[in-house]
Amino acid sequence: MSAYRGEAVEPQRERLNAAMTESRLDLRLRWTEVAKRAGIDSSTLRRIRYGEGAISDLAARGLEDALEWPHGTIAALLGGEPLADPGLDDDRAFKDARQSVQETVAKWAKDYGAGLTIELIDEATATLRAGLIASSRERPHGRDTG
Repeated sequence: MSAYRGEAVEPQRERLNAAMTESRLDLRLRWTEVAKRAGIDSSTLRRIRYGEGAISDLAARGLEDALEWPHGTIAALLGGEPLADPGLDDDRAFKDARQSVQETVAKWAKDYGAGLTIELIDEATATLRAGLIASSRERPHGRDTG
Protein backbone atom coordinates (compact mmCIF):
# COMPACT_ATOMS: atom_id res chain seq x y z
CA MET A 1 0.00 0.00 0.00
CA SER A 2 1.33 3.45 -0.81
CA ALA A 3 1.83 6.32 1.60
CA TYR A 4 -0.72 8.30 -0.38
CA ARG A 5 -3.38 5.76 0.47
CA GLY A 6 -2.83 5.73 4.20
CA GLU A 7 0.60 4.26 4.99
CA ALA A 8 2.96 6.44 7.04
CA VAL A 9 5.13 8.85 5.07
CA GLU A 10 8.82 9.23 5.95
CA PRO A 11 9.48 12.36 8.06
CA GLN A 12 11.82 13.76 5.39
CA ARG A 13 9.13 13.46 2.72
CA GLU A 14 6.58 15.06 5.06
CA ARG A 15 9.07 17.90 5.54
CA LEU A 16 9.53 18.21 1.77
CA ASN A 17 5.77 18.25 1.17
CA ALA A 18 5.28 20.93 3.86
CA ALA A 19 8.05 23.11 2.37
CA MET A 20 6.66 22.65 -1.14
CA THR A 21 3.17 23.57 0.06
CA GLU A 22 4.45 26.70 1.81
CA SER A 23 6.40 27.86 -1.25
CA ARG A 24 3.50 27.05 -3.59
CA LEU A 25 1.18 29.20 -1.50
CA ASP A 26 3.77 32.02 -1.32
CA LEU A 27 3.98 31.95 -5.12
CA ARG A 28 0.17 31.72 -5.38
CA LEU A 29 0.30 28.62 -7.57
CA ARG A 30 -1.94 25.58 -7.90
CA TRP A 31 -0.31 22.14 -7.80
CA THR A 32 -1.04 21.73 -11.51
CA GLU A 33 0.89 24.94 -12.17
CA VAL A 34 3.83 23.71 -10.08
CA ALA A 35 3.91 20.46 -12.07
CA LYS A 36 3.76 22.33 -15.38
CA ARG A 37 6.57 24.71 -14.33
CA ALA A 38 8.63 21.72 -13.18
CA GLY A 39 8.06 19.84 -16.43
CA ILE A 40 6.51 16.81 -14.72
CA ASP A 41 3.08 15.19 -14.68
CA SER A 42 0.67 16.03 -11.87
CA SER A 43 0.66 12.35 -10.92
CA THR A 44 4.46 12.42 -10.57
CA LEU A 45 4.24 15.49 -8.37
CA ARG A 46 1.61 13.77 -6.22
CA ARG A 47 3.87 10.71 -5.79
CA ILE A 48 6.80 12.95 -4.81
CA ARG A 49 4.68 14.86 -2.30
CA TYR A 50 3.37 11.70 -0.68
CA GLY A 51 6.64 9.78 -0.58
CA GLU A 52 5.95 7.22 -3.28
CA GLY A 53 9.22 6.19 -4.91
CA ALA A 54 12.46 7.98 -5.57
CA ILE A 55 12.80 11.52 -6.89
CA SER A 56 14.84 11.72 -10.08
CA ASP A 57 17.52 14.38 -10.40
CA LEU A 58 15.60 15.90 -13.31
CA ALA A 59 12.34 16.09 -11.31
CA ALA A 60 14.17 17.58 -8.30
CA ARG A 61 15.82 20.25 -10.45
CA GLY A 62 12.51 21.06 -12.14
CA LEU A 63 10.72 21.39 -8.80
CA GLU A 64 13.46 23.58 -7.38
CA ASP A 65 13.15 25.86 -10.40
CA ALA A 66 9.33 25.85 -10.24
CA LEU A 67 9.34 26.77 -6.55
CA GLU A 68 12.20 29.26 -6.97
CA TRP A 69 14.51 27.33 -4.64
CA PRO A 70 18.29 27.14 -4.96
CA HIS A 71 19.45 23.92 -6.59
CA GLY A 72 20.21 21.37 -3.88
CA THR A 73 17.32 22.39 -1.60
CA ILE A 74 15.41 19.13 -2.09
CA ALA A 75 18.51 17.07 -1.28
CA ALA A 76 19.07 19.24 1.80
CA LEU A 77 15.47 18.78 2.95
CA LEU A 78 15.59 15.02 2.41
CA GLY A 79 18.98 14.87 4.13
CA GLY A 80 17.59 16.51 7.26
CA GLU A 81 19.69 19.67 6.99
CA PRO A 82 18.28 22.56 9.02
CA LEU A 83 16.69 25.22 6.86
CA ALA A 84 15.15 28.40 8.16
CA ASP A 85 12.98 28.65 5.05
CA PRO A 86 13.72 26.60 1.95
CA GLY A 87 11.71 29.00 -0.19
CA LEU A 88 13.34 32.12 -1.53
CA ASP A 89 10.47 34.47 -0.80
CA ASP A 90 12.36 35.93 2.18
CA ASP A 91 15.81 35.66 0.61
CA ARG A 92 17.08 39.23 0.25
CA ALA A 93 19.56 38.45 -2.53
CA PHE A 94 16.87 36.82 -4.64
CA LYS A 95 14.40 39.64 -4.09
CA ASP A 96 17.04 42.21 -4.97
CA ALA A 97 18.05 40.34 -8.14
CA ARG A 98 14.43 39.84 -9.21
CA GLN A 99 13.62 43.51 -8.58
CA SER A 100 16.68 44.56 -10.55
CA VAL A 101 15.63 42.47 -13.55
CA GLN A 102 12.05 43.73 -13.35
CA GLU A 103 13.26 47.33 -13.25
CA THR A 104 15.65 46.72 -16.14
CA VAL A 105 12.97 45.12 -18.31
CA ALA A 106 10.51 47.92 -17.46
CA LYS A 107 13.13 50.55 -18.36
CA TRP A 108 13.94 48.76 -21.62
CA ALA A 109 10.25 48.48 -22.45
CA LYS A 110 9.93 52.25 -21.98
CA ASP A 111 13.15 53.03 -23.89
CA TYR A 112 12.71 50.54 -26.71
CA GLY A 113 8.93 50.28 -26.88
CA ALA A 114 8.07 47.85 -29.64
CA GLY A 115 11.82 47.28 -30.10
CA LEU A 116 11.96 45.24 -26.90
CA THR A 117 13.22 41.89 -28.13
CA ILE A 118 13.55 38.42 -26.74
CA GLU A 119 17.31 38.98 -26.77
CA LEU A 120 16.96 41.86 -24.30
CA ILE A 121 14.73 39.76 -22.07
CA ASP A 122 17.26 36.92 -22.30
CA GLU A 123 19.96 39.37 -21.22
CA ALA A 124 17.90 40.34 -18.17
CA THR A 125 17.32 36.66 -17.36
CA ALA A 126 21.05 35.97 -17.63
CA THR A 127 21.69 38.85 -15.22
CA LEU A 128 19.26 37.36 -12.73
CA ARG A 129 20.74 33.86 -13.12
CA ALA A 130 24.30 35.17 -12.62
CA GLY A 131 23.23 37.01 -9.48
CA LEU A 132 21.51 33.93 -8.08
CA ILE A 133 24.48 31.68 -8.83
CA ALA A 134 26.86 34.14 -7.18
CA SER A 135 24.66 34.49 -4.09
CA SER A 136 24.14 30.72 -3.77
CA ARG A 137 27.93 30.21 -3.80
CA GLU A 138 28.30 32.78 -1.03
CA ARG A 139 25.90 31.06 1.38
CA PRO A 140 25.17 27.46 2.34
CA HIS A 141 21.85 25.86 1.29
CA GLY A 142 20.85 25.31 4.90
CA ARG A 143 20.84 27.74 7.76
CA ASP A 144 20.80 26.67 11.37
CA THR A 145 17.92 28.36 13.14
CA GLY A 146 18.79 27.30 16.63
